Amino acid sequence: MQRDETLWDNPYEFDPDRFSAPRKGSTEAWQPFSTGSRRCIGQQLSIIEAKVIGVLTLRWFDFESAINPEGSSIPGWGGRAYQELKITAKPKDGIPMTVKLRSQ
Repeated sequence: MQRDETLWDNPYEFDPDRFSAPRKGSTEAWQPFSTGSRRCIGQQLSIIEAKVIGVLTLRWFDFESAINPEGSSIPGWGGRAYQELKITAKPKDGIPMTVKLRSQ
């Protein structure tokens, strides 16, 4: 699949940049793990490793909400943070955060 001539100009040439902008309408262009009997045997391990790396990276930072508890106006955000209900409840327009490197 990663060497499909209908998806890539030079499928047998080593070019990692080809995956940064796959062709429009090609959802099959990049499937690193695939599914079924031919799926990658290291899939679960790599997902666990990605989570561990994420946690170990995030612990170096402090996150603070930029929203006042009373819901006062935030420049550029237009007022209080209202909840929007879709499948689950989430803050409308996300939560503006301040991220700082934790001093050790």
